[in-house]
Amino acid sequence: MIQIRYVILSILLIINISLGDKTSTEIQEDINSRNNELESLKNEIDRYEVLINEKSKQEKLNNEVITQINKKIELTEKLIKRLTDEENYISKQIYKTKENIEKQEQELFVLKNQLKNRLRYLYKYGKSNLLKQITQTNDWNKKIYRTKYLEILNEYENQIKIKIKTNLNDLMIKKEQLEKEQQNKKNLIIEKNKKFDSLENDKKLKSSYLLKIKNQKDKLEQDLFSKKEMIEKIEKIIKKLYSDKKETKKREQELARIRANKNKSTSGNFAKMKGKLTWPVNGKIIGKFGIHKNQELNIYTENLGIDIQTAANEKVYSVLDGVILTITNIRDYGDIIILDHGAGYYTVYSNLKNIIVYEGQYVDTYTHLAEVAQGTNSNYNNKNIFNFQIWLNQGKLDPEEWIEK
Repeated sequence: MIQIRYVILSILLIINISLGDKTSTEIQEDINSRNNELESLKNEIDRYEVLINEKSKQEKLNNEVITQINKKIELTEKLIKRLTDEENYISKQIYKTKENIEKQEQELFVLKNQLKNRLRYLYKYGKSNLLKQITQTNDWNKKIYRTKYLEILNEYENQIKIKIKTNLNDLMIKKEQLEKEQQNKKNLIIEKNKKFDSLENDKKLKSSYLLKIKNQKDKLEQDLFSKKEMIEKIEKIIKKLYSDKKETKKREQELARIRANKNKSTSGNFAKMKGKLTWPVNGKIIGKFGIHKNQELNIYTENLGIDIQTAANEKVYSVLDGVILTITNIRDYGDIIILDHGAGYYTVYSNLKNIIVYEGQYVDTYTHLAEVAQGTNSNYNNKNIFNFQIWLNQGKLDPEEWIEK
């Protein structure tokens, strides 16, 4: 009777054995969720990496690049923190998995001992001896008691075998899980170290770009100063020419005489040419006339004419006949020619070299005057840029409205 009770209690103990707090499926789902969050962060960092690379290929850097680098640094620091959290999480999982493996191995040890005791019992008493006792007795209470005892023994044996098999499978799964967790931790440490390196590189890149932007701004400020100087100088020349009424009248008479000798109209010639003037040079307009806001310095600048990008050594021509009024030089903007067309109209040709005309010379329409020089300021960026202006008395006109389309 005591043996049967002992066996029943053993069976109940086996049935109630716990295999761990979380199943491997739940753990994997938790890991997958964390991995999705990490991937989202990585994708965001990659997006900013592309933007930074695109901006870096441009000729000029601006504050937008710094904003993007700052955002990438912020996301990288966030990712490193998440990777550290993930590393700590996996370390805890490794600790729990090791605990579960140890517990599982202890339970397996108990089950194997129970099976061993069961086999020892069968060896000592045997099932056939118990069956013989059941068939030979005439006492029905003993028959029922011994039959029940045999059923419990069989159930006990089956439960032990099932539990051993289950424990062996679970133990194998947990060991595989442990290997995976250890590998994940190793990969995380490698990735985190790479992100630390990337973070340091981004900080160096930021410092480098800030220095470049500062240098660009310093040069731009110098160029704007030179441009302002050019504007003031040209305005001063035009004002002086306009204010000297006697000299102006003399030039008008001389121009009228020359035109009369060449059978050209003596007045209003330029005014009738709006939208019909020949281009002073072959190229494309890259700088518009008028006032523009400089985004880098947040200030407004004025272009007295239009900027035309040309090929190297491109020839410059007069847009209409007139007299070479002035040939001068302005720092960073090269040699300049001012041509008087009469009736208060002047054209200005700047950033020149190899000038082949002289002051006081009459030139016909489309006369070769000079060649376009290579720009030296950051606005021209060492390109061949020609600046062309049209004036009426002391007022500036938009050349695009005057040259032929």
